[in-house]
Amino acid sequence: MGVDVARLRFTCVVLGGTLAGLGGTFLSTAYTSMWIENMTAGRGWIAVALVIFAMWDPLRAAFGAYLFGGVNA
Repeated sequence: MGVDVARLRFTCVVLGGTLAGLGGTFLSTAYTSMWIENMTAGRGWIAVALVIFAMWDPLRAAFGAYLFGGVNA
């Protein structure tokens, strides 16, 4: 289909790392305004479980993330 798989994979990994870094920045500056012990409180594992239960479907994962965020708020 003319898609360079190596370049697409590299781009997705870089984008994912950037978003993870921005999430960590938000947690340590805006959410708590300093680094505290147990800051993430297991949210990373919840995200992994959400992706698995969504069966790797981006729309289901987005819906689940919004649902979990609303319940958590």
